Amino acid sequence: MTLSSIGDMRQHLAMTRNTTQLKIRMNTLTDALSSGEIRDKVRAMGGETARLDDIDRHLKLADSHLRATVGTAQKLGMTQQVLGSVDDIRNTLTQAFLPVSATSTDVERAAAASRARVSVGSILSQLNSRYGDETLLAGNATDRAAVADEATLMADIGAALAGAVTAQDVIDTIDAYFDTPGGGFETNIYTGDTGGPVERPIGLNETVRIDARADDPSLRSILGATVMAAVVDAGYVALSGEEESRLIREAGTRMLTAAKPLADMRGRLAGAEQLVEEARVRAQASEAAFTIARNELVAADPHETATELQAVQTQLETHYVLTARLARLSLTEYI
Repeated sequence: MTLSSIGDMRQHLAMTRNTTQLKIRMNTLTDALSSGEIRDKVRAMGGETARLDDIDRHLKLADSHLRATVGTAQKLGMTQQVLGSVDDIRNTLTQAFLPVSATSTDVERAAAASRARVSVGSILSQLNSRYGDETLLAGNATDRAAVADEATLMADIGAALAGAVTAQDVIDTIDAYFDTPGGGFETNIYTGDTGGPVERPIGLNETVRIDARADDPSLRSILGATVMAAVVDAGYVALSGEEESRLIREAGTRMLTAAKPLADMRGRLAGAEQLVEEARVRAQASEAAFTIARNELVAADPHETATELQAVQTQLETHYVLTARLARLSLTEYI
């Protein structure tokens, strides 16, 4: 026979209530120890949460700015890589074109022209490079390609060269195609945006301008010079060996001249990268400062929390032991 020391349901309800309270307190302390924050922030601050709300708002803003700067920095870095690849192609072609002269053999001219023909597609592919879902060199038209494909460009050039009989005819035609406002390049090849530069937010009322586009004069010059030499391989015009050499040599000179304008564009990008990095550092510092301020308000002391948690665990274990002993109490033990 088992007896209760009180003999009614009050004993059971009291013990159940104590068990529940101890479990709730233990869960609260466990959460505080694992998260590092007190659970009941309103109670801990006496109901004055305006400062915490303001800090949380600034933290969200700093996080937003930090994310924006990281994304923009990655896009700028990828654009620099693309322009670096184009510059590598330019440098390789310069070294292939400049040695060609009036005394070069058909084999030497063919090798340089063939390299140019292959490089047309490589340059166009680089100009259409993407970062995620965005085309890098299409201006604000990031949802579409920056330039048409190689087949379209070469077919267009072939049609434009109809009637050309000398190297100078080819040079003049290609210059008009790439450099004339509203000419073939702008009409049929460049498919990006022609408005103002891309502007990306990097902070509160702060933006960075990105003006690298596939229709930049430096990139047009490199592509035009490549096409000029590729014409020899395509056979659009019947020229003498000496005239073909003149075309390839002219292409090499233009490649050499295009180095500085391309470096200038990359320099402007580097300036934008610097602005973004400075904004990133500011956002990171702001986030760190507000995180410290927030921790001062809501952080749970780990030693104090762990000590209290241990005490509650001991209390709960003691409670279970007493409950078990009361449940086993017999008349003999009671007497």
